[in-house]
Amino acid sequence: MERTPSPEVTAKPGTGLPADPAAPSPRRVERREWAWLAAASVVVLAAASLPWLWAALRTPASLHWSGFIWYPPDDSLLLSALWEGVRGHWLHRPPYALADGPGALFYPEYLLLGHVSAWTRLDPVTVLHLARLACGALLLVSLYSFVARFHANLPHRRFAFLLAATGAGLGWVVLLFTGVRSTEMSMPETFPFFAMLASLHLTLALAALLWVLDALVPEGGGPPRGRRGRLVAGALVLAIVQPFGTVIAGAVGGAWAAARWVRERRPPRGALLRLLVLAAASLPFILHEIATIALNPAYAGWREQVRAPAPPAWQLVLAAGLLLPFALAGAVKAARRRSANDLLLLAWLAATAVLVALPWYQSRRFDFAAYVPVALLAAIALERARGPDTGLERGLFVTINALGSVLVLGASLMLMVHHDRTVFMSRDEWDAVRFLRAHARECEVVLAPPATSMFVMASAPLRVVHGHPAETPRAAATRASVEDFYRGAAPLPDTLLARVDWIVAGARGPAIPAGFERAFAAGDVEVYGRQR
Repeated sequence: MERTPSPEVTAKPGTGLPADPAAPSPRRVERREWAWLAAASVVVLAAASLPWLWAALRTPASLHWSGFIWYPPDDSLLLSALWEGVRGHWLHRPPYALADGPGALFYPEYLLLGHVSAWTRLDPVTVLHLARLACGALLLVSLYSFVARFHANLPHRRFAFLLAATGAGLGWVVLLFTGVRSTEMSMPETFPFFAMLASLHLTLALAALLWVLDALVPEGGGPPRGRRGRLVAGALVLAIVQPFGTVIAGAVGGAWAAARWVRERRPPRGALLRLLVLAAASLPFILHEIATIALNPAYAGWREQVRAPAPPAWQLVLAAGLLLPFALAGAVKAARRRSANDLLLLAWLAATAVLVALPWYQSRRFDFAAYVPVALLAAIALERARGPDTGLERGLFVTINALGSVLVLGASLMLMVHHDRTVFMSRDEWDAVRFLRAHARECEVVLAPPATSMFVMASAPLRVVHGHPAETPRAAATRASVEDFYRGAAPLPDTLLARVDWIVAGARGPAIPAGFERAFAAGDVEVYGRQR
């Protein structure tokens, strides 16, 4: 337990700083608030489910929906991990012909869902999207509980929650006036609503980050017992699912401990102990990931291909959106007041800015959940300035602030409404995939055009020659070889052909190599199997 600070530094609990009589006193979420939160969450989750529901209910008989929502390469990879779970595996192996190596503890949440799909006999795509909804509900409850520590006034608490849960940047303005999609539209890890729309694991990890931060920087003298449990659970989830969040949490907790140490002139043992718990729960999994990428031959060249450098600074400013000037005003007020809550948000924003600016090949990943502190600082400034003051004004402000999320939702929904070929396969393609699922042995290798390969790996426990454009081993060269083969420009190199068990081709080509015979045909799609 932490020692109680001396009276002259305890006027503001846990900080060693003078109290600000105007600062809101955090309090628990009362029972009557849960009904409102449930109603708000239903609306938010229903909006995030529109693409899935449209695809599930409105797909014509001539097409089959793949289960993809936003970015087909990522969605196909995650569904392939889910299929590994369906087949009883707990370790992940990349679903590519050239990815030779032992399994690793990657994507365990999707492997678990695969086991759930096998146990319940539900379709894997259905299990995936039901789990995404459940994680979305968990995130919204976690976010509201986190926001409650900053706002005692109930209308402002709800206002801050809606800003953080539904807001996005000004990418819609850029698209409207220039027709160009900004980087913001490829940043689902930054915005809670975008995460709920696009990614189960980002949604879960965002909730876990809130648990960890809430425990690392308590607004009172020390964290209640429940927060200690959430610290351990959140640390484990972050380390396994989104280790970039672990780094952010560690930076915030370290800054808080340092501030306490300077102010109180003695080591804050409780804060340091919580950091030690975070490190102990996280390091084994993070070291496993680092070692796997460095030493497992299945991930050879991964660092060179999977690059996510930070976007230009002006695009990050756009991503902060309408709330940026209010957030800056809130940051100034927070720097003057310096309560535990203030220092948490300031440290979070500063840690994100520093980490994103690092000259590292994955630095953009540190924008994880960055919109939340922006929204909360803006809400603090707006509350102090007494505006927007009425329910109608707050509703209008939230609506305008959510236009970026509406754009992302609309873009995903248009993929479904127009039956985009990146997320829908023809009925003939689907029949071919079902044939492979029934007749190919687990982990056999399928050669197919790159777009079709993603459907195959997402719909059956099989490997493909080329799949994810960044994570396929030797992706550029492999894709060029596959495309040359299907154009008839060159035969497939022997190093790849020797690994192929099945070939998916059109009725008019390409030329099928010797040693393969036609095993299935449906319309314009044929499947050839290696003669045994």
